[in-house]
Amino acid sequence: MAVVSVQAIDCMYFNGLDANGTYVITRIARRHGRKAEIWLSVNVPGIGFFQSPIHPDTNVYNVDPDVYNVGGLKYECMEPMKRWRITFSGQMRLTAIIIILLLIILMWFLFCLSLSQILSILYCLSL
Repeated sequence: MAVVSVQAIDCMYFNGLDANGTYVITRIARRHGRKAEIWLSVNVPGIGFFQSPIHPDTNVYNVDPDVYNVGGLKYECMEPMKRWRITFSGQMRLTAIIIILLLIILMWFLFCLSLSQILSILYCLSL
């Protein structure tokens, strides 16, 4: 049986953004003793910046150690190292007094340039 350090951490992080300034930042860090730390921030230009209502506290307790599903934030592997479904259902804080219910469903895809594309970009930059 493997010995697991009480300082061990099993962490996943995803983010995404678009050209208009909309972005999402997510992180689940599972820790020893069914504890976890979550980050969840969403910015929507013209509407506002949303974050977890417990922020700046990021700790969540009584976590299932076998899945990435913490505090309403869930990561599901659709294709290893290439495609993930990220969902959130729960409360998000817009301001100190405005808390809303939010449902987020995102697909994260690996974006990778081929070696020839990278070399073309490097060549253009060197001109």
